[in-house]
Amino acid sequence: MGLIGVFLDVQNIQETFERQGKEVRYDVLKRNIIILGKREEEDYKFIAFVPYKRDDERRQRLIDALSFQGYRVVAKQTRERLDGSIKANMDIEITLEVLSMVNYLDEII
Repeated sequence: MGLIGVFLDVQNIQETFERQGKEVRYDVLKRNIIILGKREEEDYKFIAFVPYKRDDERRQRLIDALSFQGYRVVAKQTRERLDGSIKANMDIEITLEVLSMVNYLDEII
Protein backbone atom coordinates (compact mmCIF):
# COMPACT_ATOMS: atom_id res chain seq x y z
CA MET A 1 0.00 0.00 0.00
CA GLY A 2 1.30 3.41 -0.92
CA LEU A 3 0.85 7.01 0.04
CA ILE A 4 -2.55 8.73 0.15
CA GLY A 5 -2.73 12.46 -0.60
CA VAL A 6 -5.45 14.41 1.22
CA PHE A 7 -5.96 17.86 -0.30
CA LEU A 8 -8.15 20.25 1.72
CA ASP A 9 -9.72 23.42 0.33
CA VAL A 10 -9.92 25.19 3.69
CA GLN A 11 -12.00 28.16 2.49
CA ASN A 12 -14.76 25.91 1.14
CA ILE A 13 -14.69 23.68 4.22
CA GLN A 14 -14.88 26.73 6.52
CA GLU A 15 -17.80 28.23 4.61
CA THR A 16 -19.72 24.95 4.61
CA PHE A 17 -19.33 24.49 8.35
CA GLU A 18 -20.16 28.15 9.09
CA ARG A 19 -23.42 27.90 7.10
CA GLN A 20 -24.37 25.06 9.44
CA GLY A 21 -23.40 27.09 12.51
CA LYS A 22 -20.51 24.73 13.24
CA GLU A 23 -16.77 25.08 13.73
CA VAL A 24 -14.27 22.91 11.88
CA ARG A 25 -12.01 20.71 13.98
CA TYR A 26 -9.19 19.90 11.59
CA ASP A 27 -7.54 17.62 14.14
CA VAL A 28 -10.74 15.53 14.33
CA LEU A 29 -11.14 15.58 10.55
CA LYS A 30 -7.60 14.28 10.13
CA ARG A 31 -8.03 11.62 12.80
CA ASN A 32 -11.32 10.41 11.26
CA ILE A 33 -9.79 10.15 7.79
CA ILE A 34 -6.99 8.02 9.24
CA ILE A 35 -9.38 5.82 11.26
CA LEU A 36 -11.86 5.31 8.42
CA GLY A 37 -9.02 4.61 5.99
CA LYS A 38 -7.72 1.90 8.33
CA ARG A 39 -4.15 2.97 7.69
CA GLU A 40 -1.33 4.50 9.69
CA GLU A 41 -0.82 8.26 9.83
CA GLU A 42 2.48 7.83 7.99
CA ASP A 43 0.52 6.54 4.98
CA TYR A 44 -1.07 9.96 4.47
CA LYS A 45 0.13 13.33 3.23
CA PHE A 46 -2.27 16.04 4.43
CA ILE A 47 -2.12 19.34 2.55
CA ALA A 48 -4.31 22.32 3.46
CA PHE A 49 -4.80 25.19 1.03
CA VAL A 50 -5.56 28.42 2.87
CA PRO A 51 -6.27 31.85 1.39
CA TYR A 52 -5.72 34.73 3.81
CA LYS A 53 -6.02 38.50 4.06
CA ARG A 54 -2.82 40.31 4.98
CA ASP A 55 -3.82 41.42 8.51
CA ASP A 56 -6.18 38.55 9.40
CA GLU A 57 -4.76 37.31 12.70
CA ARG A 58 -7.50 34.68 13.09
CA ARG A 59 -6.59 33.11 9.76
CA GLN A 60 -2.89 33.24 10.66
CA ARG A 61 -3.66 31.34 13.88
CA LEU A 62 -5.52 28.75 11.78
CA ILE A 63 -2.50 28.40 9.47
CA ASP A 64 -0.23 27.94 12.50
CA ALA A 65 -2.61 25.38 14.06
CA LEU A 66 -2.86 23.37 10.84
CA SER A 67 0.90 23.29 10.56
CA PHE A 68 1.24 22.22 14.20
CA GLN A 69 -1.30 19.42 13.58
CA GLY A 70 0.86 17.99 10.80
CA TYR A 71 -0.75 19.52 7.74
CA ARG A 72 1.50 20.97 5.08
CA VAL A 73 -0.02 24.39 4.52
CA VAL A 74 -0.09 26.15 1.17
CA ALA A 75 -1.16 29.73 1.90
CA LYS A 76 -1.93 32.48 -0.56
CA GLN A 77 -2.84 36.08 0.09
CA THR A 78 -6.26 37.04 -1.25
CA ARG A 79 -6.69 39.73 -3.87
CA GLU A 80 -9.29 42.46 -3.81
CA ARG A 81 -10.93 43.12 -7.15
CA LEU A 82 -11.85 46.57 -8.47
CA ASP A 83 -15.50 45.96 -7.53
CA GLY A 84 -14.46 45.31 -3.91
CA SER A 85 -15.00 41.56 -4.02
CA ILE A 86 -12.31 39.22 -2.74
CA LYS A 87 -10.65 36.49 -4.79
CA ALA A 88 -9.84 33.60 -2.48
CA ASN A 89 -9.94 30.67 -4.86
CA MET A 90 -7.23 28.02 -4.50
CA ASP A 91 -8.33 25.68 -7.32
CA ILE A 92 -5.25 26.26 -9.48
CA GLU A 93 -2.88 25.77 -6.53
CA ILE A 94 -4.64 22.53 -5.58
CA THR A 95 -4.52 21.26 -9.16
CA LEU A 96 -0.83 22.08 -9.55
CA GLU A 97 0.00 20.39 -6.25
CA VAL A 98 -1.92 17.24 -7.20
CA LEU A 99 -0.16 17.14 -10.57
CA SER A 100 3.24 17.56 -8.93
CA MET A 101 2.57 14.66 -6.54
CA VAL A 102 0.56 12.28 -8.73
CA ASN A 103 3.54 9.98 -9.41
CA TYR A 104 4.13 9.51 -5.67
CA LEU A 105 0.52 8.85 -4.60
CA ASP A 106 -1.61 5.74 -4.85
CA GLU A 107 -4.81 7.53 -3.84
CA ILE A 108 -6.01 11.13 -3.82
CA ILE A 109 -8.72 12.47 -1.53
